[in-house]
Amino acid sequence: MIRFLLRYRTEVIIILDKSEGTKYEGFKAQYLKTLEAVFTRFFKKYVKDPDSQLIHVVTAMRFYGYMEILYGDCGEEEAVRLAKLTGVYADAGFAGLVKALIQ
Repeated sequence: MIRFLLRYRTEVIIILDKSEGTKYEGFKAQYLKTLEAVFTRFFKKYVKDPDSQLIHVVTAMRFYGYMEILYGDCGEEEAVRLAKLTGVYADAGFAGLVKALIQ
């Protein structure tokens, strides 16, 4: 995924952060809403009634983490490394979060 985003870095940044006044102006908000729905479905596999505010925060953390990589000045391999490591962090954090939620 990160390689795709990097390949189209300029276009992704324009659509997500610089599209005010265009037909793409609401794309970022809609994308985040869709991502929250995906995270909600995922959470429901582990937690009976997931907290929507928590999912909103977790989704934003993941999304803006990727945006930080896109806005960064690192090369492709470093960006891939960072994306993989933040994925490991997210997986470990999710496991801990589920454990805390079901106790």
